[in-house]
Amino acid sequence: MDQQQDDGSFMLAMPYPASTKIPTCSSDDTGALIHSILSGREEYYGKTVALIGDLLTEEDRVKIWAEGGLSSS
Repeated sequence: MDQQQDDGSFMLAMPYPASTKIPTCSSDDTGALIHSILSGREEYYGKTVALIGDLLTEEDRVKIWAEGGLSSS
């Protein structure tokens, strides 16, 4: 959860150590997967699909956000 500081900046506070690697994926990858699922309904009906692009720490994610995001284009 982010917390606004007195100087207007934000502090990201998470309920786990900053070094914990969290499964993530780009919105481009998510969109492609959703398209595949919707296009192949019978193949995916009733199944669980997991999508993991990278394992990133919160520090890694903040660096990506600061640089303007992550895109596969």
